[in-house]
Amino acid sequence: MNTEMNDKAGAMSSNVDPRVRNTRGLILYDDQCAVCRRLRSKVDQTLTRKGFVFYSLHEWRETYPETSADEMALALPDGRILGGADAFLFLCRRVWWLWPFAVVAGLPGLRAVTWAGYRWFAARRYRFGCHCEGEAGQCKLTNRDN
Repeated sequence: MNTEMNDKAGAMSSNVDPRVRNTRGLILYDDQCAVCRRLRSKVDQTLTRKGFVFYSLHEWRETYPETSADEMALALPDGRILGGADAFLFLCRRVWWLWPFAVVAGLPGLRAVTWAGYRWFAARRYRFGCHCEGEAGQCKLTNRDN
């Protein structure tokens, strides 16, 4: 399975986005997702010390609309963009207490399970934390059939 989100990422390697330069990677996360924000708060200091920078996936998509909004991504200084479980596992391998999880989840038999679990969760992430907007705070969770 190709770890890059799309072939257009390769074209970016010669012209790396300035937001990625001087970092070990730009972590593109859904800043409108309560679970994603909580996870960021848990690992922010650890990953920031290692040179990674968190950035809104929605703002990134204003410049690169071909980037999927369905999963987190990791923009690397060499121009690659890792998506979904590959981005998550890449980051896990850089944190000593998450490294064992990355090794196990990346094993050949478990890799497909890891990706399936990631996709299942990512598609339903707003159900684990309310995604509200508007003055009245109406929740956007209207379709609970999935």
